[in-house]
Formats: sequence, C-alpha cells, structure tokens
Amino acid sequence: MKKLSNILIILVLSSCAQIVSPTGGPKDDQAPKVKSIVPENETTNFNSQTIKIRFDEFIDIKDPEQIIISPIIKEKPIIESDGKSISIDLKRSKLERDKTYTINFGNAIADIHEGTRIDNFSYAFTTGQIIDTCKFHGVVISALTGKPEKAFTIGLYTSNKVEDSLYLNHYPIYLSKTNEKGNYEIKNLPNQSFALFGFNDQNKNLKFDPNEDFSLINTAKNPCETLNSINLKSNQAKLFPRNKITDTLQLNATTYALSIYDNQSIDIDPKNHYSRQQKFDNQLDTLYYYTRTRNDSGNTVLSFLENKEPREVSIKNKRKSKPQAIELDLPSSLNPKETLELKSKTPFHITSKDSILLKLDTLPISAKILRTDSFTIQIPLESKQGENYELELKDSALTDIWGVKLRKRKYRFSINQEKETGSIQFNWTNSANENYIIELISDTEKPERIILIYVENSKKELLSFMKPGVYQLRISKDLNKNKKWDSADWRLNREMEPITILPLKITVKSNWEIEQSINLDNIDW
Repeated sequence: MKKLSNILIILVLSSCAQIVSPTGGPKDDQAPKVKSIVPENETTNFNSQTIKIRFDEFIDIKDPEQIIISPIIKEKPIIESDGKSISIDLKRSKLERDKTYTINFGNAIADIHEGTRIDNFSYAFTTGQIIDTCKFHGVVISALTGKPEKAFTIGLYTSNKVEDSLYLNHYPIYLSKTNEKGNYEIKNLPNQSFALFGFNDQNKNLKFDPNEDFSLINTAKNPCETLNSINLKSNQAKLFPRNKITDTLQLNATTYALSIYDNQSIDIDPKNHYSRQQKFDNQLDTLYYYTRTRNDSGNTVLSFLENKEPREVSIKNKRKSKPQAIELDLPSSLNPKETLELKSKTPFHITSKDSILLKLDTLPISAKILRTDSFTIQIPLESKQGENYELELKDSALTDIWGVKLRKRKYRFSINQEKETGSIQFNWTNSANENYIIELISDTEKPERIILIYVENSKKELLSFMKPGVYQLRISKDLNKNKKWDSADWRLNREMEPITILPLKITVKSNWEIEQSINLDNIDW
C-alpha cells in the first residue's frame, strides 16, 4: 500500500510540472522567423559537417517527408529539431566537389504552439566557388479535374535522351514537391539541360513506379536558357499495355467479367456468345461475357477475338451460383420527342411485342418497339412537354437467353418542361477549323461529363432542357482526329493532347436561356 501511495505522489507532482500553453491573449498567427544560420545561406566552398538554423520561437518539424535534398544524397543527413533550432548532421553524407546543394523544407517547419508553418523555406550551399542560380518553377494540375495536385513530386533527370527507362530505372537528380496550391520550385540549378517528369510518389521511394499518376515534358529544358516557368498537367497512371487482360472473374453460373486495360480491339464473336462492354475513366474497361451453359465447377474456357485473331482465357467457376435475372433500367424523365431506351445488364429476347404496352396518361397508344442489340429496347416517342407515360411489360414479354421469362412490370416516366429546365446557346468560334472535343461537366469535386460536343468549325449550337445547376467546359484538341482525348504515354514518351478546363462557370436556371460565346482560337493551354 505504501508503494502505491508513492507512485500516486510521483504522478501528481509530474502532472503539476507539465508545461502547458498559456491561456488567453491574441492567437499567434505569425510564422517563425530565422534569426541565424551557421554556415550562412548560400555559403561557397562549403566544408562543414553540421548546419545550425535558429528561429525566434520554439519550432517543430511537422512533416519530415516534405524535406527534400537536391541533388539526392545517398546517405541522407540527420535533420532534427531542438527547441528553437534545427540541426543538420552531414557527417555520413558524401558531398561531391563543385556541386550546389539545396535543402527544401517545404512547409514542414511550424511553431510548436499554434502550428503556424513557414512557407517554402530552403537552404543552399555549394562545395565549389560559385553557387548555381538557375531554377524551374510552375504549377501542376489534374488534366481531368483542373484541381491542383498536392504533394506531387517533380523530378529532374540529367539526360537529353528522354525515354521510358530513364524514369523507371533512375532516380531524379533534383527533386521538389508541390504545395497545397500545386506550386513547385526547384532552385540553385546548374546551367545544363534536364528532362522534367512529375509523379505521385505514393510509396515514398523518390522514384517513379508504373502505377503512379504522372506528367512529362518530352523535350529537355535548360533552366538558364529557356523560360523557367513550366506548368504541368497530371495523367492517370498507364498501368498496363493496351488490351492487357488484368483480371477475370465468374460473376454467376453463366456470366463472366474480363477487366481489360484500354481495350481497343478485344471483342466477343457475336455469332456464338453475348457480350457488352463498360468503359471507365481509369481505362480499366470491363467486358462482360455471357454463356448459355450453366457452369458450377471446374474451369470455363472463353473464346474471343483480339485484332480479329482468336484468343482464349480460362476462368475458374464458382459453386452453386445462379444466373442473374433480367433487370431493366430506364430514365424517370425524357426530353420532348426523345427516344425511350430500356437497358438490361443481361441479354434477352423479346418474346411478344404485343405484351409491351405504352400509355399516355391512362390511354393506350401505339408504340414502335425496336430491339437494337441483345441488351436494349428503344421506343421512339412523339412526346410533348409535361406529358406523363406508363410502360407496362406483361408476363413473359421478355425472356433471357437461359429461358427465364420476365414477370409483369410497370414503369412511369414524364416529359421535361422548359419552365423546369434551362437552355444554353453556344456560339463556337473556330477560325482555324481545328478539331475540338467539348465536354460540359458538372462543377463538383469530382466533375462528371454531362454532354459531349465535337466542334470542327465555327457554328452555333443550342442545348435545351438542361437540368438547373452550375457547369464548366473541359476542352481538348483532337490532334489525331480520332474523336477522343488521348492522354500522355510515358512508354512512348508522348505528351497528352492539349486539354484545359475553362475558369468560366455557366449557371443554368429554370425557364431561362443564356447565350455563351467561346472563341476556341484564344484558349490558353
């Protein structure tokens, strides 16, 4: 019992001795200031083994990963904070002769109480007589969202021959990271050419890996001879070669899924099987493969074509799995005279068109039933604003490829009215008659494409029955005229086709038409 009492007394005294921040008074929102540096910043003929940086208040290193030393030193120095100072121990670091080094702290240094950080603090020195003064700076943004890329690594490689092995097999000589606004700066560079390559260094190994988002400039730049402000746009990672099958899976007894990277020429022979493809922005497309035979065990060999040549893949089957029933998807509203489209995730046949009934309000009307493929039905409509429809599918109207009939269903949908929607009158100026891909995207954290427009010359274009909301324009130049935007490819050292999101925001209001003129000749890429 006596022993326990002593422990309690020690704990009480310990808690009384703790140093805490004083309460009250104005908040300290000023970043710490440097009082002295030994050796001083931009020292020449540097031969010291330690660097001491003193500040005017207590500091801490909040994010050590932001600290980057360029050029890269194999044996990294030991960097520690102690009270109001930072010490940099270079005893084990082997510095090259006649070389300028920069220690970039980014925003890692902050005062210990309020956490106010110093922006982009750096220290430079040279082991030679003259310190290098050239620099690169710029901003990195996402090509698809237009948002700044935070903590994106910018690497400089000392090679005039830019090729994929350069980025994969070598560490950058000089490094920098972007701040929260996407800005980067690499200072104290020598007068020579560099290859610029940016990457999202997810595994913190300071080297590019194929699964990381990237940005490249395919020609070497000299920071002393050229404009040193270079802005970059990031691409999604090129994970695999085109047409690479990355994964296979049996979804149920009759349905399989093939994940294919950037599928350009893989398809199923329609004479023997059913298939549909779903494309995604990350280029990992999914090809769904449907068989008439139920498979519960063993392996199933799927046959398909690649560049019109036969190919096969074997997939392990699951046990006791059931085929998926027909599930139809159709919109809750349409524009006047728009075609109604019913889509299914499983292939089907129309058993009886007479069992598909369309009503306007409560009155039956004649409808033309079109089966465009094994997954889709289209019904053209001569509809008007404000009308309400009901679509009824009676028992056995549809049958899937396994002989299972659809049970009775009813769907209701309405026709949009101008007073509930808005319109945009676009006036496109394209004097050079170049090819542009215009995407009207939602102004959200993750922009989604709403409408796709292709512009080859100057013209006017009216978009009617637009849902109220705020939109932006993502515009790319279709250089190869394949009617799609081509991203960069580090394997081919190919830069992306020019793409930008205009800062213009278009607000669509109900029962309102706005006119928007866009001069495509004056876009700042």
